[in-house]
Amino acid sequence: MTKVPLIRPREQHGLILSDSLEKLYADYDISNLKYGERGDALGDLYEEFTESAFLSSENIYKFNKNYKDKTIEFRLLHSICSPYVDKIEKLQILPVNRRDSGGLPKTDLSILLNKMVKINLSIKQSVAKNVTAAEFDVATIRKEVKLSDPKLITLLEKFQRDNSAINFSKEEKESMTKLLHKKKKDLVRWILTGSIKKNAVDNRIANHILMYKLDKKEHTLKSFNSYSVEKHIEKLIKKTAGFGTGLSWTYATGSKGKKIQFKCPVY
Repeated sequence: MTKVPLIRPREQHGLILSDSLEKLYADYDISNLKYGERGDALGDLYEEFTESAFLSSENIYKFNKNYKDKTIEFRLLHSICSPYVDKIEKLQILPVNRRDSGGLPKTDLSILLNKMVKINLSIKQSVAKNVTAAEFDVATIRKEVKLSDPKLITLLEKFQRDNSAINFSKEEKESMTKLLHKKKKDLVRWILTGSIKKNAVDNRIANHILMYKLDKKEHTLKSFNSYSVEKHIEKLIKKTAGFGTGLSWTYATGSKGKKIQFKCPVY
């Protein structure tokens, strides 16, 4: 078998990178973009970078040969694929359609390994400690998460109307946490993936999260974390924040009083 040549590595924030990420930063002109434009561009950039890591025959070769390679592209592929397969015999990038409502799916990149294992990646990048996961009105939350307790609905509507729990009494905060307890896994799973189903077949429903942590000043890559949605849910619901969901509950300026915005901690 022909040996695949290795890409010349370099170091950035302690990570060994190839030139491909630097080229993408130049192609997207990140350093010259304004704040709002930069965030959108970085989202597209890291989706493209992630896909390129999986389309690399070099990375697949090294994975199958059990190389201990330290380049970020290989570490990326290895961290996502190794929990599911030992060898990559075939890797396909699957198309991801829009939601039935016309909105964007939670899955940014869908990968089929060995014609059997489907990994639906939700790809995030952030310089902050929390990243926006979703934003919905209470009517949609009630329908999609199948909430029926009228007291819980009333409290959710109060939170939405007031934009926070600032007007909640101690008893109301405790009641919200208690009433959400049985439904919090479903709520968090729906916010992160777009479905309350644990093993959804639809590849628009994310089952794996990839988080890129960026330097706040330069917006360059510092590190990344990769974990299954289910492991992430278990970690979140152990926290007391967000009425036991582990999420930050807030609002976006444009939908103040009309929707609840949920933010997820960046691990």
